[in-house]
Amino acid sequence: MQNEFRNFNHPGAVFGESADEYIAAGGHFGNKSKKLVKNYCENLGFEYLTASNKSEFEKVYKRFIVEKITEKPMLFEVFTDCNEESKALELITSFVNTSKDKTKRLVKGVFGDNNIKIIKNIMNK
Repeated sequence: MQNEFRNFNHPGAVFGESADEYIAAGGHFGNKSKKLVKNYCENLGFEYLTASNKSEFEKVYKRFIVEKITEKPMLFEVFTDCNEESKALELITSFVNTSKDKTKRLVKGVFGDNNIKIIKNIMNK
């Protein structure tokens, strides 16, 4: 199952569960196998890390972001829940859009509409 096609802002989301079968090729490449990518990575000499929930993530993420160069390259596979991921993306998008709107209002309040037009003209040249 591919989360990307089920996120609230993706056109494929209108297909719901069918998005997996018709858009994301759900069921291929291991069916969320916990061993497929792990074995592949380890056979290539990678260190493999995985998490399926917040608790597991918190236990291993610091190993993945360690500042020192490690003996082996690493791969961190994270299994997520489509609905939770979409909700998180929606919250982040909402926050970013709200922040942009507030920033625009603040800048307009400080500089005024006429100065904003002058700045836009300068930046377009």
